Amino acid sequence: MAEESCKEISKVLGIELSSKEEPKVVIRTVKTYLINRIQSWLLIGDNADDIEGLPDMRDFIPQFGRGHVIITSRIFETKRMGSVVNVWPMSAPEATELLLKSSGQIGDQVSCENTKKLLDRLGYMPVMVDQCGAYVRQEHITFPEYLELYDSQPEMLLGFTPGIWEYRKTKGRFNCQN
Repeated sequence: MAEESCKEISKVLGIELSSKEEPKVVIRTVKTYLINRIQSWLLIGDNADDIEGLPDMRDFIPQFGRGHVIITSRIFETKRMGSVVNVWPMSAPEATELLLKSSGQIGDQVSCENTKKLLDRLGYMPVMVDQCGAYVRQEHITFPEYLELYDSQPEMLLGFTPGIWEYRKTKGRFNCQN
């Protein structure tokens, strides 16, 4: 995964590489570029939840330079890679407001019972609540319908990326921001 991401990043940065370049050379070239770069940079490793991929990711991350790395993961072992910032569940009023805003249902007659059931299921976690609201809005479904999908097709729902989110998924897990 890191090799594919490095190839994508090298294209964004304008680094000329042969299409047949060895993966280790690609990783080393991108790391060297970032270490020597005068401007600051940011690498984001989003949803780094594959325990087998963690060693590859560690090899990819530059240890020096003017940049920063953010890794989002539910894997406990990633704490060894740097400082940890835990994301805690939202309060019920905060989560309710976010869900209603992101689903476009503010001002609508929405059952408090259905809203609470859904938020309980999502654990009041900000990203889960926002993702749910975006899906409900895009697909024009109700909260009970979302709960049915959550029970029957969780992988499909968890893989959903709203088109209006500020970031986009790439083939690899890393995005590069100049």
